[in-house]
Amino acid sequence: MQEPIIQVQNIVAFVDLRTQLDLDRLALALPGSYRREKFPALIVKLTEPKISFLVFGNGKMNCTGANNITTVQEGVSKLVDRLRRLETKIRRDPEIKVTNVVSTVDLGLTLHLDEIALNVDNVEYEPEQFPGLVYRPYDWPYDSSPSILVFGNGKLVVAGVREVSQAKRLVQGLLENLREAGLIPSQR
Repeated sequence: MQEPIIQVQNIVAFVDLRTQLDLDRLALALPGSYRREKFPALIVKLTEPKISFLVFGNGKMNCTGANNITTVQEGVSKLVDRLRRLETKIRRDPEIKVTNVVSTVDLGLTLHLDEIALNVDNVEYEPEQFPGLVYRPYDWPYDSSPSILVFGNGKLVVAGVREVSQAKRLVQGLLENLREAGLIPSQR
């Protein structure tokens, strides 16, 4: 089996503008934005780069939809520029904090989820409720709670990490557990 390739699908980031925002005014003036009734945030969708924001009145934002940090930075910069043109006082460039990197991996082999559930620790598997198995490591050294959704076709969805390097480490840990249990071929 070759080294698995991690493909980032979505980055979720937190941004704090450190200012109060008038969301009703911005909803009328900001292209690509709208408010849902009884929802406390303004939804802003950029077309280039294609990412979305939830913007709260306290100046905090969640950004989603990018597959690399450069795109997140470009989107935040573009939105901040638009807000400043609408005379929103933002004193300095906001700090961007990645809170979740969601990625996928195709192992290129069939996995027997029943066998994994019986022979590997840190898993949850209830096939009558969900077709995948959930792997969560016990000894994760970072301040997040990652998981891997494992499917019988060998595809994985990694979530709950803050960097691609953490996703790679998590996948490697799962693969080591599968090799030790004799459920996938050993590396050569």
